[in-house]
Amino acid sequence: MGFDILKKYAELLKNDTALQEFAELLGRQSATSQEVEKQLLSYRYSQNVASRYEEIRQKEIEVSKSKDLTGPIIICVDTSGSMQGTPEQTAKIATFALAKIAIKQHRKCFLISFSTGIETLDMSDFKTQNALDTLVGFLNKSFNGGTDATPALQECLRQLQTENYQNADVLLISDFVMPSLPSNLESAINAEKEKGTFFYSLVIGDSANNQALKCFNDNIIYDPYNQHSREEFHHKIRQIAIERRKIKDE
Repeated sequence: MGFDILKKYAELLKNDTALQEFAELLGRQSATSQEVEKQLLSYRYSQNVASRYEEIRQKEIEVSKSKDLTGPIIICVDTSGSMQGTPEQTAKIATFALAKIAIKQHRKCFLISFSTGIETLDMSDFKTQNALDTLVGFLNKSFNGGTDATPALQECLRQLQTENYQNADVLLISDFVMPSLPSNLESAINAEKEKGTFFYSLVIGDSANNQALKCFNDNIIYDPYNQHSREEFHHKIRQIAIERRKIKDE
């Protein structure tokens, strides 16, 4: 998986509306920007002093300039032995495409590569000019051992407690040929879901352990060996987008 291959596929995927829509689903608007919007709505329809309105308006401008309204992303990608070949390439290309969108949109992105252990990459501090090289270098690594998603998801939970990623959503990309998740981990994930965090799985292939998928909000299946899978992937993404918009409107 060299740079040329990833770059080639990134070019092919740059106009893929489903991936763009998927990226927009991931990450919640920051609490700061939401609070500014609430204050603006309140002050626009009241008779408060002009100076206070100007203060709120200035905050709105600062928030809009931050370009961090969609929210950060945490992506876990499975590089275990069962993913070797086409599944791993598919997973890494999807990771590259989504991370590249996040970089372009100036969104924080945290990557976790896992097998039985993990390696991590925090993209939030990288400048655009060297971010893609760093990303490719990270994705070139593979564990090729057994599969245990627990350490990766535990790291996700830890990152969700940090300032940079407290509003993140989580995406785990794997064939899910793995043991079921421990009950205490499922409970911790469900607690984060109650706070508004969305956990998505992108299932590569058709051999997943369904018990390992129970705690995710949505499970999106992409089978690289099925000619209809791309169409089904697009349909699922749009279905999730509609459901998410309903939640936001409530």
